[in-house]
Amino acid sequence: SPDLMPGMVSAFGWLPSTKSGRIARFLAGNSEPAARYVRLAAAAVSREPLPQLAQALSDEDADLRGRALKAVGECGLLDWVPELLDHVKDADPHCAFAAAWSAALLGSSFAVPFLLQIARNRQSEAGHSLEVALRRIPLQSALEWQHSLRLDSSLRRVAVAACGIIADPVLVP
Repeated sequence: SPDLMPGMVSAFGWLPSTKSGRIARFLAGNSEPAARYVRLAAAAVSREPLPQLAQALSDEDADLRGRALKAVGECGLLDWVPELLDHVKDADPHCAFAAAWSAALLGSSFAVPFLLQIARNRQSEAGHSLEVALRRIPLQSALEWQHSLRLDSSLRRVAVAACGIIADPVLVP
């Protein structure tokens, strides 16, 4: 069940590598997208990229591809930033977001405008977009962007979240 995936993946992160390695080997024999997703995500939680990560970046299953794009950032794979930037144009919006998030996490400023656009237009991913994007731009730009959010009543929640991320005392009333 997709609802159980986050908990299962998180549990892998708490297991000692001897136990998680056995489970990963068991999952390796399963070609179902859900099993591949869990194996890839569990490896990323442990910050141990799998050899199959490169192949997963072009997988036809959008959930798996998106998780692979996120794993690149989580594992700190700096050499893969160009590949991530190519995926910012992915047809699947969640894959495009994961690519932009990872690229910005790894230091690329090219993905920041895309993340800021997501924060303004896709409330469900606004928090994750802001967490990375606002830390990649100069403080004055972040303050100006946060101010523009405050002017739109539908974005006040996002504006408040931006205050916390920027962490500038000037924003405290």
